[in-house]
Amino acid sequence: MLSNRFSLNFPPWLILAVCLVFAQTPQACSLSLPTHLEVIDDFRAPNCVWCEGNRGIEYRPSPGGSVASVVDGVVSFVGMVANTMYVVVRTEGGLLVTHGRLRSAQVALGESVLVGQGLGTAGTTLYIGVRRGSNYLNPSTCTRRVRAVLL
Repeated sequence: MLSNRFSLNFPPWLILAVCLVFAQTPQACSLSLPTHLEVIDDFRAPNCVWCEGNRGIEYRPSPGGSVASVVDGVVSFVGMVANTMYVVVRTEGGLLVTHGRLRSAQVALGESVLVGQGLGTAGTTLYIGVRRGSNYLNPSTCTRRVRAVLL
C-alpha cells in the first residue's frame, strides 16, 4: 500500500494547464548525430528563403566509410541531386532528415530504417539537414536528450 505521506495535491487548473502545454508542444526531433566526426561547417540559418547559409551540419567522415541513419523513419527519397547522392528519412512526426553527399546508397525508397542502420557510404563530406515542412531546423538542437523526472 502506498503511503499518503508523499501525496501532492495540485489544483485541477494547474493539471489542466500542464496537459495543454504538453498537448501543444510540437513533436521533438530526436537525432543521434555523429559525435565521432569533426564538424567542418555548422548550421547557419539564412536570412531569407534564397539567402546564403548552411541549412544543416557538414562533417568530415572517412571517405568510403559507412553512413548510419541519425533517426528512425521511412526512406522518402534516395537519389542524385546535382550529381550528389542523398537519402532522406521521414520520421513518424513528419520531420525530413537529409543524409547527403554520400558516395553510394544501400537503402530503397519506402524502406523502414532505425537509428544506426547503414544508409550508404561516405564521400569526402557528410551533410545532415532537418526540415519540418519548409522550415530548416538546426540539427544540433534536435539531439536526443536524457531528462530527469522527479517521482
